[in-house]
Amino acid sequence: MANSKRSRHVALMLMAPAGSFFISGCSEAPENALVFETIEQCQSFGGDEDECRIAHDEAVQNHNETAPKYLTEQECEADFGDEKCEARSNGWVTPLMAGFLMGSLIDIDGKKKKKTLMGRPLYKSRDDQTTFRSSGNKPIARNVGQTQVFKSSLASRSNNIVSRGGFGMQAQKRAESSSGGGSYGG
Repeated sequence: MANSKRSRHVALMLMAPAGSFFISGCSEAPENALVFETIEQCQSFGGDEDECRIAHDEAVQNHNETAPKYLTEQECEADFGDEKCEARSNGWVTPLMAGFLMGSLIDIDGKKKKKTLMGRPLYKSRDDQTTFRSSGNKPIARNVGQTQVFKSSLASRSNNIVSRGGFGMQAQKRAESSSGGGSYGG
């Protein structure tokens, strides 16, 4: 009996440092944000028309700079779906925005002035139309409205040029794992 108790005690002692290591490694705190598909939807959630429009316009500007870029429409549609891509004047093909992220305003001396996050474009992949994703293909939210997001999940790839190894490769892996009994946890 004594050996049994000692073994459990040692096992618990060994697990404790590992758990604290993982917790301390997560130093980034999530920030409050809002996700919308349209400016009108933003307004229906109580957003000021100007704030909603500014956040949307910022997202469009960021979309122009950070959207995943494809060589062909077929490659883009394989990742985002039929008629979900557009040819750009610079020769690239990019997905259409599925929505935008609006940073929350924080209170400074009783006045809401400072936005914690600027407007960011959001996308939905062909195989997962329920999840809004960043231009770097990180899951952001499943529904419109309030969410919490880590700033690091909004970082885009350096040049965001995608072949079937970006959004598409991850989509393919999720499809294969779900057909084989696996599940997607994002």
